[in-house]
Amino acid sequence: MNESHRHFSHIMAMAFHPLGLLDFNNEKDKQIIENSILRMEKNGSSQWCGYSFSWLANIYARMYRGEDAAKTLRIFASCFCSPNSFHLNGDQCKAGHSSFTYDPFTLEGNFAFASAIQEILLQSNNGIIQIFPAIPSDWKNISFKNLREEGAFLVSAKKESGILDSFTIIAPEGGIARIRLPFPTFFVGHSEKMEQMQSGKKELILKFEKGGKALIRNGYE
Repeated sequence: MNESHRHFSHIMAMAFHPLGLLDFNNEKDKQIIENSILRMEKNGSSQWCGYSFSWLANIYARMYRGEDAAKTLRIFASCFCSPNSFHLNGDQCKAGHSSFTYDPFTLEGNFAFASAIQEILLQSNNGIIQIFPAIPSDWKNISFKNLREEGAFLVSAKKESGILDSFTIIAPEGGIARIRLPFPTFFVGHSEKMEQMQSGKKELILKFEKGGKALIRNGYE
């Protein structure tokens, strides 16, 4: 594309987001994704609507660009939402974020905002669970509880003063969970109906029976 447009249809067509068929962790896919987003950024946001910003925040999170994801969400929330939080397509701040300044309501902008928050906190693209994959540097004290990921796994985690002490994974349906380790060393705390299949410096594989759970703690202790 050589012009600004509110719909990122070419991004969907290349299957990055939301389809997730291209993997940013694959070097060949990464180059395609980065070049496509760079072109979109150069074209600018003059013809974007509010949902374009919340959609882009999801994409930035998938690219592990947490600072950009948070900045884009702040623009959406500040300038493309009414006081009751409804998404309004045009730039209500008239701050130059978009040439559109009208106010028709579009629901998917709010849904995309919520989706982007989860992408910042937790991802499971291509079957690998990633905890806090795109956290902005100033998000020091954050937590989430029982966010569901691929395989029906429920994950909970908390950071205090920028440090992740532990995370919990529950497997209501059982199955094998592949987890990208969020700390360099670890030990398994309390667990039930769980077998550790494999571990390395970057990945942990756990096999759960139905209803199994495990607490994984930071190994710095």
